[in-house]
Amino acid sequence: MKNLKLGLCFSLMALSMTSLDVSAKDRTSGTIESDTLSEKGKNDRGILLNAANATEVRTVEIGLPIGSPTVLLNGIPIIGCGWPNSTSNHWRNEMLLSSSSLMTAPTVAVSLGEIGYGVDSRAETGGDVFKGKVKYLSNNFGAQNFDLNLSGPIAKNWYYTLSVYQNFDPGSFDLQFTNFADRTQFYTGGLTHVFNKGKSDFSVYYKFNNLYPLTTASNYAPFIYNGDGSVSELDNFRIGRDSYFPVDGRMTYRDARTDEIKDRNLYDVVKTRVHEASAFLNHTFNDT
Repeated sequence: MKNLKLGLCFSLMALSMTSLDVSAKDRTSGTIESDTLSEKGKNDRGILLNAANATEVRTVEIGLPIGSPTVLLNGIPIIGCGWPNSTSNHWRNEMLLSSSSLMTAPTVAVSLGEIGYGVDSRAETGGDVFKGKVKYLSNNFGAQNFDLNLSGPIAKNWYYTLSVYQNFDPGSFDLQFTNFADRTQFYTGGLTHVFNKGKSDFSVYYKFNNLYPLTTASNYAPFIYNGDGSVSELDNFRIGRDSYFPVDGRMTYRDARTDEIKDRNLYDVVKTRVHEASAFLNHTFNDT
């Protein structure tokens, strides 16, 4: 008989649940291999790139309606519903990840019951040697992205991972009421204990996200539909370069809960905070 491996997850406190179902672990590198990844998944063909929104995973149209892109972390979807929550509030292609690979449409359909392609990602768990990863990105619009992960041993059979992700993105246009179309902070800490002669491990993670995600809303633009499938820009409005947001960023609305008329700044309205705490057990049952 082959060895039987069991992956369990206990969600302690999270806005997105996580789980683990793995096949093997390389403790030296701190990476986890997945049975669900195709061989082509190593070269994901740009699935993580998105021309419409730099913080969201690309949605690949296959002729059927797609609610939101399917993104897994350690085995299960990051979010259960794409609205009002979004993938980018919980997950970015950051240095915290030990791997990110493409899941084919058939795999997503059979294993998750969703439509379209997906992304399967794994978080760093730490290894026997210290490892540091850093990434810095910028563009001609003035965006700044800082991304750092540190992992390694802290004692015999004990390992850690620490990540900081900072995004300062003004977007491709000048929002008069704020400096950033996307201001994001991710802070993650993880601790792993290996036992049972290296055949089992237990990991806990805590993540705090603080975001002001205006990218999607600020990209809305008016246009003229020509009737033949093409569109034309309005005079003095450049699609992708001008914003339809009010200059002062104020929004007046009626509160559905209190029936009060309120006036608030859009930057404050979109503020999102996420607290996640998760625990993972990976155990191997041997033949006796």
